[in-house]
Amino acid sequence: MSASKTEKRLFRLHTDGAVDGCPPSVWICVGLCPPCTLSARSAGYPVAISVVTIVQQVRHDYARWYYDLSDGYILYYLPDFGQEYEQRLVAERVFGPIPPGHLVRRRNQDRTDNRAANLYLASRADHALTTFGHQPAETYTCPTCGMTFKAPHHRLERSHSGHLFCSRACKQLADRKVTRPSADELRHLMQEIGNWSALGRRFGVSDNAVRKWARHYGLELSLCGGTRKSESPSA
Repeated sequence: MSASKTEKRLFRLHTDGAVDGCPPSVWICVGLCPPCTLSARSAGYPVAISVVTIVQQVRHDYARWYYDLSDGYILYYLPDFGQEYEQRLVAERVFGPIPPGHLVRRRNQDRTDNRAANLYLASRADHALTTFGHQPAETYTCPTCGMTFKAPHHRLERSHSGHLFCSRACKQLADRKVTRPSADELRHLMQEIGNWSALGRRFGVSDNAVRKWARHYGLELSLCGGTRKSESPSA
C-alpha cells in the first residue's frame, strides 16, 4: 500500500540507515525495511519493536502529523492537537521530563540531527553564555530598598557612583542630592518655620518641592503659614 500524502510529507527527511544494508534514501527508515526487519528477527526481537533508534521511534509515532522546517528545526504539528519539536520529543524519551529552566541542545550545528547521542540538556544561563556570549544573571542587593534581585549586568539601573539598583524608582531616590526629611521632622519644621520659601532654602530646593513632600506624607498644608513665626507682621 502506498504511503498517504501526510506520511510522504513527513518521511521526506533524509537519514542514514541504522543497519548494514538499510539503503539511505529520501525516505526515513523506521526499522521496518527488509534489512532492518531481518536484523531484528535474527536478534530475537519481534518486528513490532524493530525500530532501532529513538529518533526513528519518534518519527514513526508522529508519522501522521505534518511537519515544518521553516526555521531549520523539525516541528511536528496537527490541528487541534498542537505542535512539538522533534529534539524535545527525543530528549524526553532519553532524559525524562525536561527540568524547568533547561533547553535541549545539540553537539553539532545540524538542526535536524536529533539523534539521542547528539542531544544534551543545558540551563538557560549556560545556553545564553555559549550561544550569545552573555554572562548569566547575577544576584545583587539594592542599596535603596535592600531587596535582592537578579538581572543581566547590561540591563541594570546604575548610578554615576556605580551602585546597582533593582528599579528606576530606587535609582532616582538614590540620585537625589537632597535628603528628604521624615514626616515628623517636616511637620515640626512646618509648624516651627511657617514659611514655604524658607523651608525650601533650608533644604536647597524650591518651595513647591517642600509642598510636594508635605502632600506625599499627607500633611495639612495649612500647618505652614506664609511668614516666619519669628517675624512680626508689619504694622
